[in-house]
Amino acid sequence: GSRLSKADDGRHGALPPGKLIVKVLRGRRLKAMDSGKSSDPYVVVELSGQRKKTWPKMKTTNPEWNEVMEFNVSKDDRMNGELALQCFDKDLIGEDDNMGSFTFKVNQLPLAQPYRVWQAFDDPEEFPGEIEVEMLLLENEVIGMPFQASKEGPSLLTQIEDKRRAEKLREEQLADASQQQQERETRMKVREKINRASEMKIERERRREARIAAGLDADMDNESEALEDLEEVDTGEQGLEDKGDEAAAAHEQAESQGGDDANLDGDAAEASKDEEEDEAWDDQGASRLHYAAMHGKEDKVNELLDKKFNPNVRDKDGLSPLHYACGEGHLGIVVILLERGGDLLAQDKDGDGPLHVAIQEHQEEVCTLLLKHHPDVVNMRGAHGNTALHMLAAMESEWESMLVKLLESGADATIKNDYGETAVQMAKDVFDAIFNHPHYLIICKALGLSESSDQVKGAPLKPKIALKLWSVIEQNDTEVMLKYLRGGLDIDGRLDETGLTMLMLASQQLRREMLELMADPGWDLNINIATDTGQTALHHLVLNGRALTVECLDILLKLNPDANIQDSKGYTALHYAAELCSEEVVRVLIERGGADTLVATHAGDTPLHLSALACRGDVVPLLVKKLEIRSKQQFTFVNSEMAMRDFINKINQVGDTALHLACRSDSNSRIVSLLLQNSANLHSMNKFEETPLDVAQKYRQGDLINLLNEWSKSEEASVNTDLVRDITRFTFAIKDDDRETVKTMLASGHFELNAACNEIGDTYCHIAAAEGRVEILKELFLQGSYLHNQNLIGCTPLHAAAMRGSVGAIKWLLQNGADPRASDSEGYCPMHYAAGEGHVEAIDCLLSIGRCDETLKTFQGLTMLHIAISERRKTVVEYLLKRNPQFASISDSDGKVPLDYCDLNGNDEELVKQLKAASTGSRVMLLVENMRN
Repeated sequence: GSRLSKADDGRHGALPPGKLIVKVLRGRRLKAMDSGKSSDPYVVVELSGQRKKTWPKMKTTNPEWNEVMEFNVSKDDRMNGELALQCFDKDLIGEDDNMGSFTFKVNQLPLAQPYRVWQAFDDPEEFPGEIEVEMLLLENEVIGMPFQASKEGPSLLTQIEDKRRAEKLREEQLADASQQQQERETRMKVREKINRASEMKIERERRREARIAAGLDADMDNESEALEDLEEVDTGEQGLEDKGDEAAAAHEQAESQGGDDANLDGDAAEASKDEEEDEAWDDQGASRLHYAAMHGKEDKVNELLDKKFNPNVRDKDGLSPLHYACGEGHLGIVVILLERGGDLLAQDKDGDGPLHVAIQEHQEEVCTLLLKHHPDVVNMRGAHGNTALHMLAAMESEWESMLVKLLESGADATIKNDYGETAVQMAKDVFDAIFNHPHYLIICKALGLSESSDQVKGAPLKPKIALKLWSVIEQNDTEVMLKYLRGGLDIDGRLDETGLTMLMLASQQLRREMLELMADPGWDLNINIATDTGQTALHHLVLNGRALTVECLDILLKLNPDANIQDSKGYTALHYAAELCSEEVVRVLIERGGADTLVATHAGDTPLHLSALACRGDVVPLLVKKLEIRSKQQFTFVNSEMAMRDFINKINQVGDTALHLACRSDSNSRIVSLLLQNSANLHSMNKFEETPLDVAQKYRQGDLINLLNEWSKSEEASVNTDLVRDITRFTFAIKDDDRETVKTMLASGHFELNAACNEIGDTYCHIAAAEGRVEILKELFLQGSYLHNQNLIGCTPLHAAAMRGSVGAIKWLLQNGADPRASDSEGYCPMHYAAGEGHVEAIDCLLSIGRCDETLKTFQGLTMLHIAISERRKTVVEYLLKRNPQFASISDSDGKVPLDYCDLNGNDEELVKQLKAASTGSRVMLLVENMRN
């Protein structure tokens, strides 16, 4: 038996060793492990201690890896081995999460045959989704033929991949060659006949002179001989040898016609024989009438037809002289043949008529003549049941004028060919493959169909067009892209099912020239369009990390993108840049892009958290400096020191500050020192009751342990660690809405409910209000918490709820006596906080339920509109102007109206127009501006 049959049957003993090639292709509908309903999946593949893994794919549940791995397979593996695949979700903090696993038994894999399968996980209820895997098992003997692995040469994997690519390329080349051959077939036959005809003409003239010199009649009637020859050719049984016999017979006949002339020399007799053979038929069965029609010899055509030549005589391919004339575009001969009996319905051996040939050869004058005088042929079926309209609809080259003439002549676009295809369907296939191809649209218009080239902006592109564009961008072919864009291509069209656009792909691949081309304002580009994972082109650009240059970033920044758009994980471009990019790119993103340094991800991480975790010693100082500048501009704090302390000590969902994350590595010593110098809290505890020192000890970072101990000794006041631990535990119970823990801890009586629980003096009521924990607010209130408590900057719990937009808490507080007009130390009421943070619903609640005066000012004379413009809260500005246009005319303590704040803060032109309209006191003008925008 064969080696393959033995390998598949365990009864033949130990199986030989070999190689297992595993290609992890893609996944679909995987479990969403993150709060943003996505995952960062990667796959670990293991066989007998050989462990390999793919790169993680960020923020997706439908990843594409396309990574190939190579495993050695022992004899024992061939019998008992298992290939294990396990999918994980990559986490920056903590252990990576399991997303499911499955196995394949090696002895069940086919030998030397690729095996490709979509495989579900072993526990589909717990771990949904599937992974597509392709495996190829090879024995060592098989590996040597045809693949030759060596230490110096390419690897086995490389050779296999190269061979597959070569085979695929070969198949494509063969398909292209076949198609081109079909298109050229008729033309090649005609050219061969032209060459033979030219040679025959010269030889015939030479022989004619020889006949005259020999005293013979120069003209001979060879029609009967030609017809006899045609019969022999049509039988197709004698071939070239019969040609020789035929020539001999012709020679004998010529001798008999010579009469009494017994002195005819050998040359003259040979000339007579060859001439009569050539004037009858060539080896393709073409007559003299075919040749005359092909060469455009009108006189010769008339002469032959006068001699009673059959106008519909066929060659071996079934082509008549009319086919030849139509294919070559000889209009005069077409007219002669039709007037003298040429059959316009004659079909060649494939079924094509003269009109089909004229269409195929792009002979528009001939086609126009046939359609004008013989419109009945317009729907004639040819090869494979195709009409002339089918042929034209399937052409990739554009021929609009002819298409219109066919349709005006009654061409039926609904006729089906032998494959059940209509001309409409064939034109649609071309339209899907070639952007802006006009044939399909012309046919649709003629039929009154609703299909048009107009698409919703940003809609998915046709698959074949998308594939072509992908290649154009990868090759950085700006010339081809320019043609597409000038042709009306939707620059926001989606290339794949994830919503990737051309700009995003060019950003991914850092194609600078392509980015410059697409950034032209003439293309009406939507710079803020996002994929289904929420990522914009700016996200894709910064994910290139240190490979990204400021020059490339500037191209996108000139389009004024919103740098604070968050993806499905809550990451802005700055979050990724803080981890991956150069300090210069981060700086430009903040200073020129307007990136917010305090935006938190869904996990609560700010850019400072992520840069500290990534040990970015160059980026952390920059972010600290920017936070320091911002602390002096923040309207919600009494002084910059308090604001800075709050910024540096912001916590994520597990309670980690940037200092906690920095303490994981001794390489962060300079970062830790910098944070401590800028008010980082050395005693802050996370959700696991760990201080930064605990974290350093957990990760065994000796240098940081010493550094933190030194800082702890330098502090003047001692810290009650037990109290900090209890406060941290109770605070996280409120944030997590853990009502049972809250009740238990309240029952212990260890807490002073109205005492400060953090550095800015918040009580537990402030925290519950900010988090929107209404039930816990009720419990705290029942246990004696005051709803009017103020923190160090004068904020009440209602201020805290307004700042976070916690509408449920706002409603409960107002219903239970909270004062909506209470001001902090700078005169800011809760509605001012809501306006500054962009919470329209919170403002509406405070004004409607709290019956608060909407024109209340701070101590500096600022209204909600002043603050909203300063903080660039566009939706709040529009809401306030719509509610009361007179807001635009109220000035602050320095006499500045809101419009003056637009100039200071660089707000967009739309807001400026609305403010100008509102400042005139005209509600009508404001409504007009709103409608325009």
